[in-house]
Amino acid sequence: MVSNSCFFVHGAQKIQELHACLLKHNLNFQDRGVLRRFLIYRNYDVHKACHSLIETLEWRHSFIPVGGISEDTVKSEIQSGKAYMFGHDKSNRPCIIARPCHHIASRRHLDETEKFSIFLIEQAIASLPPGIDSFVCILDFAGYSYANFDMKMAKFAAKVIPQNYPERLQVTYIIHGGFFFTAIWKVMAPLMDERTRRKFRILGSDWKDVLLQQFDRDQLQIQYGGTNPWRHPSEERQQSHTRTHTHTH
Repeated sequence: MVSNSCFFVHGAQKIQELHACLLKHNLNFQDRGVLRRFLIYRNYDVHKACHSLIETLEWRHSFIPVGGISEDTVKSEIQSGKAYMFGHDKSNRPCIIARPCHHIASRRHLDETEKFSIFLIEQAIASLPPGIDSFVCILDFAGYSYANFDMKMAKFAAKVIPQNYPERLQVTYIIHGGFFFTAIWKVMAPLMDERTRRKFRILGSDWKDVLLQQFDRDQLQIQYGGTNPWRHPSEERQQSHTRTHTHTH
């Protein structure tokens, strides 16, 4: 793998070469940040980066409607609480919390779930502060069971997302991994490039201490070792349902 130092030495030249390659395909693409990320993703191979970026532009045209994916089209996914944005790490990167125990594979509509994944990533990118170009993720496998395992979504997350959003993910912290994550990782890992695989950190029993090294306490919910009492509305609904159920019996 080519070192990142290569970009600092030859970055401007590589961007110009990639821009020229795209022009040959009648694409006058000017976003230097995107060009840089695709060059890094393809180890600074201009022709491979050009091919990948063209494929991504075609994918976006077919997958994401004009104006973006609307909340109304992924409303049930948002309400499930399976994933949401919350807080920033100490480098001011926005954080996505993913809780796959709230994903019931037999009940999901694949198209909506895929669109929700992209909706969330687009939301994270739109919220990036100036000078920050990546987000982080906490992937919490607490409560996970066979009912949550979804081969098609695992492949989508492993292949489609890194290919179309290279270098947007800074790191994923995996907590409560256990047996199920090991099984899922065997499916996902071969579909990822080496650079993406290295961004997954499997944390052990000291996971709260590790998270607190990366996040201020007020940027983490209480269940993740922080002091922020915010809870997803799905948890509030579940608690209310539990109280009602208990009182009626």
